Amino acid sequence: MSEPKFTPGPWHVTRYSNYIGFSIFAELRGCIAERWYDSKQDEPYASQLVANAHLIAAAPDLLAACFGMLATWGSQDEDAIIAARDAARAAVEKAMGEAK
Repeated sequence: MSEPKFTPGPWHVTRYSNYIGFSIFAELRGCIAERWYDSKQDEPYASQLVANAHLIAAAPDLLAACFGMLATWGSQDEDAIIAARDAARAAVEKAMGEAK
């Protein structure tokens, strides 16, 4: 597989305090995406915008988790399998906005 061409992760969601919106920030790279929205947005649209931001921010983690799972496919190395599973679980939690 080729090297990724996207901005390396981790990415995280930052909510703006001076207006309604959020940005996706990459460490050492700054803002890579942002979205503002009207405070009068009906549900579920406003909630979906925030959920979409978490999904976008988790993209590098989700891809890394997929690579980790592929690398352990058919492996008997229990530690590697557990590490890949835990990375996948953490990436899904981040995508769902439930990261600890």
